[in-house]
Amino acid sequence: MTTTAKVSSGIILASNLRINNEMGVLHEVREMRTYRLDMPINELRADRVLGTHKKLETMIRAEATSAHPSIIFTGSISRPTSAALPLRIEVTRPVTLNQVVNEINVIDASTLNDLLRIDMSRLLYGIDQPMWDAAVRNTDGSITISERTNVQLYDMVMRNMSGNINVQW
Repeated sequence: MTTTAKVSSGIILASNLRINNEMGVLHEVREMRTYRLDMPINELRADRVLGTHKKLETMIRAEATSAHPSIIFTGSISRPTSAALPLRIEVTRPVTLNQVVNEINVIDASTLNDLLRIDMSRLLYGIDQPMWDAAVRNTDGSITISERTNVQLYDMVMRNMSGNINVQW
């Protein structure tokens, strides 16, 4: 019997969001704001980002506050012998995410993650059954992965995230 885990959403608390193309800055916000990875571009009010670009660079500076981690990913863990458990991954340190995408057409419905390209399906890659079993044993009904809780899993998630986006701690 195996455990199945899935990350389905992400939230970033950011002090700076900048989107550039080959001509310069198209959109920049320099204030603390919460961004959902599934947030459509039209909600960003970033009209200048719309259109086709040879190269588009997105940089977001995530910063934690005393009340909110810098990045939160959520999902669930399903086990054959019990109900699904909520999964929460928290990044509490400041982190800069930077992604360059070549040949992209951005439309109103494009999301922030279409620009950042964080592959949430790969975040949990390599976490095996004994690791999930240990995490589930130490739970109160939900599983948190952070720098303080399930640290081995946290290190794997951060490595996996760094595999498809430039991450600077």
